[in-house]
Parts: sequence; structure tokens; C-alpha cells
Amino acid sequence: MKMNDFLMLNSHKQALTLLTSGKMIRELTNSSNNLQLYSISNFFVELELEPFTNKVINRKLFASGKELVKYYSDIDNELSLSSN
Repeated sequence: MKMNDFLMLNSHKQALTLLTSGKMIRELTNSSNNLQLYSISNFFVELELEPFTNKVINRKLFASGKELVKYYSDIDNELSLSSN
């Protein structure tokens, strides 16, 4: 699925696609929000959830770039642990 195809789906079908075709890459949690990063084909979907209700309050789609930087340290730590 291409990013434009995903954007053409209504919110219910986008959520279903994330559950069936997406792979959760990382989850970051703090007191103000929860972020979940998914990969689908050749792009990423970042969901921002309200921490108490888990309601989606924001969604970002991107192929690469600065949006991934906040996830790098966790991914680097995981890779170094798995190589030992």
C-alpha cells in the first residue's frame, strides 16, 4: 500500500489497516502522551494517544527523516543488546 492510498481511506479503515498490515516498531510513553510508531510498506504512521483514554489525538505519516530521530536511541539500544 502506498501512502496516498492509505490517506484515501476513512479513519476506520486506516485503523484496520494498521492492525492488519502494519507492524508496530516502537512505543514511547511520557506523562503527556503516548506515541506509537508503525511501518506499512514504505512509510511510517505515528499515532499520538491521550495517555488515560488511549484515544488517538494526532496522526502523522512520513517516509523518513527527522520524525524518526526520537526513536533512534531506543532502536540503537535494542540492536546493541541483540548483538551481544
